[in-house]
Amino acid sequence: MTERFVGELADAGTAGVAIPTEKIGLLRRRVHDAERDGRVPEGKRIAFRPDVDGETRGGRAWLERVPDWHRLALRTRDSKAAECSGAAQQLDDSEAFQVDGAPRQRALRLVDALVRGGESEGISVKAELGARVGRERSRHDLHHDVLVFAIKPDEVRLWFEQGTIQVRHEPTARELKRARLGYLFPDFDDVPDENLTITLEGRFGTLWADSWRDTEQQRLEQVLPRIVEEILFRLAASVAARAETQRREEARLLELERRRHEWDKARERAGEAYRDRFLLNEMLDQAQAWRRASELRKYADAIRLEAKDLDSAQCLLALEWADAIDAQAERINPLPARAVAPTPPEPSNEDLKPFMGRHGTWRP
Repeated sequence: MTERFVGELADAGTAGVAIPTEKIGLLRRRVHDAERDGRVPEGKRIAFRPDVDGETRGGRAWLERVPDWHRLALRTRDSKAAECSGAAQQLDDSEAFQVDGAPRQRALRLVDALVRGGESEGISVKAELGARVGRERSRHDLHHDVLVFAIKPDEVRLWFEQGTIQVRHEPTARELKRARLGYLFPDFDDVPDENLTITLEGRFGTLWADSWRDTEQQRLEQVLPRIVEEILFRLAASVAARAETQRREEARLLELERRRHEWDKARERAGEAYRDRFLLNEMLDQAQAWRRASELRKYADAIRLEAKDLDSAQCLLALEWADAIDAQAERINPLPARAVAPTPPEPSNEDLKPFMGRHGTWRP
């Protein structure tokens, strides 16, 4: 499979072979196998470039000639050389730069190479001293001198790490003299490790790795193109993530607009239903008041009819009561002056709630 994969890359030429997002892991394994088994032609390397259309997070792989900037990375760096990059000079001048001892000059040579590699891909590179590294803030924030690779508005940061190792202490003549007097000297000294680690910010997935470390099998100089590809991948992934965020926001706004439109229509229907219910209730109230007024008048007439057979005192009291009943009937009777359609009041959200159906009381 590895030989076939390399053959496909050779046949594709500069057009390359499309690698979808879900095949990134397979690409990683095939490249590793091809380099381990010596299947990559002399002077060539398997290159990868991510798609930058903001739609996907895949890319294309092909065989390319080892870039000149990578060849230069194997040369010894002179700290006083005129071609030293500005970023490397800043780190060299910084007392807080994470690499000490003999490996410091090598680290600065690696910085120069990464600057040239990034700029060859259209990436601007600068040093940022004392930057906080890590995703989350904590009580123990780490601050490093970092390299910032940017294709505005997106950035990826890279920094060096160096451990310490213990070597057997070589006592001085003074220490040996003091030892004869009973003084002790340390058995081991802590010295800067010659092996370095390069770490990238971990965001939006990984193409090759989050960090690289010197090992007996592989030095950082050998993986510099992979580091630049990882930076390109993460910058492109930032573009895709931003585009996805924008798409989600646009979809959210469209959905919100749809829901608001439906709510507005529902509220309009609820307002009509509320007015209809209000007028119906008013009609029923007027009809009921008219019926009661009619009954009261009939009752008053009946009292007057019966009052004729009463003595004068009782007749007078009955007629007064009949007049009071007539007056009450007149007050509650909507006819003729009050038999008109009233103007419904402006409903509140609570008034409309029974008519809103599945829609909430408040507008989304």
